[in-house]
Amino acid sequence: PVQAFKTKENTKNNIPTELIIYPNPAKNKITIQVKHFDPGMASVKVLDTKGKLVREDIRLLTNGTEDIIMFLMLKAGIYFILVSEPGKEARKKLVMF
Repeated sequence: PVQAFKTKENTKNNIPTELIIYPNPAKNKITIQVKHFDPGMASVKVLDTKGKLVREDIRLLTNGTEDIIMFLMLKAGIYFILVSEPGKEARKKLVMF
């Protein structure tokens, strides 16, 4: 018999995690709307185009679908926002001007 194993990447009801960043492009304040994460601690990383970590915050998600507000003092350019918790992650491109 074949056994099926569910990976941690599968979210409840197989709904994928989502990130919406606005405004994008941004000057210094962004709102990151996270959806379909689990309540608990999540890592919010800002990476440059070479994958270098520019900033990392640990945020508490109270219900898994909410807004994270960040103030960023970054040079103009392209960055990636990575929000992750055990078994789940979502990534979006951010343009700073």
